[in-house]
Amino acid sequence: MPTHDEQPEHALDLSTLEGRRKHLQHEVHHYSHMLSPQGPITTFVHHNTLHGFQHLPFEQAIKEANRIVGGRGYLANEDYRRFYARGRINDADLAQSMAERAELALEDPVMEMDRRQLRAAEIYRLHLLHGIDPIETDELYHQVVERQATRAFRADVPAAARDALLQKSQAELTAGLERIGRDWTLAHWLGARTGLNLSAWLRERVQHTLAAHEAEQEFDDALPADIVPGQNPQQMIKRCLGALGIADARAQDYLACIDMQFDRQQDATRQTWQQAIWLREEAALVGTIAHRHFGVAGTLRALADDCQAHPEAYAVGTLWQAWLAHDALSDPFSPSDPNTLLAHNIVGNPRNCCGSSSPIRNAGAVRRCP
Repeated sequence: MPTHDEQPEHALDLSTLEGRRKHLQHEVHHYSHMLSPQGPITTFVHHNTLHGFQHLPFEQAIKEANRIVGGRGYLANEDYRRFYARGRINDADLAQSMAERAELALEDPVMEMDRRQLRAAEIYRLHLLHGIDPIETDELYHQVVERQATRAFRADVPAAARDALLQKSQAELTAGLERIGRDWTLAHWLGARTGLNLSAWLRERVQHTLAAHEAEQEFDDALPADIVPGQNPQQMIKRCLGALGIADARAQDYLACIDMQFDRQQDATRQTWQQAIWLREEAALVGTIAHRHFGVAGTLRALADDCQAHPEAYAVGTLWQAWLAHDALSDPFSPSDPNTLLAHNIVGNPRNCCGSSSPIRNAGAVRRCP
């Protein structure tokens, strides 16, 4: 092979592709003689730094070395997540790495949600990519109260996942609203959204009111004035359905939903009063909870409009309540006590803002149906 000096420039026709290719090969060959066949070493290791742990499997040795001498054998998880974001690590790499660890039991179901099983592999993958480590109570408080973690997506949620969740939550919102008057009352829907058992409170309230009256006298067409002041039950039902924003077309189905909450074997008079008292209490309770939690009126339209105006808050809040419900937990940051429905602050100290043992008495602008 001729040297650089032995191959004059004019010997090659640089006007052709082949000539330029040969010229480039000639230049690379020539200057390669000036480079060392071994690249420079910035850090020279001449000793096994895990010598005292070499009796252990590699990953366990790294862990022990970190525990005992403080040495780090890996980059921080955030560095690997940045590599993934840049494409240096891809999904195939993650899948292969997890598949090599039989102890992870990747195919084991963790839970069933929305009629599909969630596998361990999905949880591990999300943890690797985003980090779902448990956090301290003070940090949870900061995330929920200061950073609105139960009302907004994290900044690192991928756009595709965000869009899919928003689309799914809007479909669920539509389906949930359609259940009102079919097998739910508005209290059932609002209870699912807030994690509060409003329907149980209403059943107890109705039964207590009726039992108190039955202890005094037989039913006729009117209850004592202290229970339903100056009204017959049909008037009460009509006015309270209007206060809840239930359209006339839904009225009969809505009353049937109320009847489903009680023993069907009862006379028509008691059934009518049962509906009237439920609706009176429901209008006041839903009004109080809707105002306290979302700052809106306790009507079907106002609550639906609020969800549609704030789709991200609805989507994230629904997910938060779903996870709490799965483990039968109450929301520690709810503005309402789950047992009494009284207002309380977010560190869990109940306080009655209305000056009464009932969560719906003397609640400012929120009133029972007249």
